[in-house]
Amino acid sequence: MACDAGAARVLSWLCLLALTSRAGGEERARLRGLGKSMPVTATLFAFAMFAALGVSPFFTPDPKPLILHSALACSFWIVPALMVLSSALMAVRTVQAVHGIWLGEGSFVHEDE
Repeated sequence: MACDAGAARVLSWLCLLALTSRAGGEERARLRGLGKSMPVTATLFAFAMFAALGVSPFFTPDPKPLILHSALACSFWIVPALMVLSSALMAVRTVQAVHGIWLGEGSFVHEDE
C-alpha cells in the first residue's frame, strides 16, 4: 500500500478532522479511545501517519536521501543531524497519537492540558 507523501498528509488531516468532529472539540483529551467507535477512520489515520513518516510497508517516495547525500557531500553535517532529530520526534509523537486514539491511555495527553 504505497501512496504519495502529499496524499498521506491530506488523508491524515481529513481523518483527524473527522475524529475531532466526532469528539466535539479539538482538545487531544477528547480523542482518547475514539478508535473503538470509529475504527475505519482511526485505522486510516494510523496508515496515513505512518506513510507520511516513510515507515514500511506504507513507504512514500521521499526526497530525503537526495537532500542528505547533497548535504553530506557539501560537509553540512548539521542538516542530516536536524533531519534525523525531527524524524525521531515526529515518529514519537505519531506513535503517541495513534496509541492515544486507539487505546485511550498513555502519555498522549498531559494532565495539565
